[in-house]
Amino acid sequence: MFERFYRAGVGHRTQGIGMGLSLVEYVVVSHGGRLRCGAGLDGHGFSVEIWLPVPLRVNPKPAAPGKA
Repeated sequence: MFERFYRAGVGHRTQGIGMGLSLVEYVVVSHGGRLRCGAGLDGHGFSVEIWLPVPLRVNPKPAAPGKA
């Protein structure tokens, strides 16, 4: 599903270059995330769930006095 799409001929009317999900996968995985694909709501269409990690602050700098 995440491999780049290639066309066999030039007579197709579908537009695009077929890089959508492969590009999404590359960006998400590069940032430590993950993807899940499946049927859309009520069985119609297609859905893609993307999880990206949230960085934790180990030692945040304390606010200056008088500033929140």
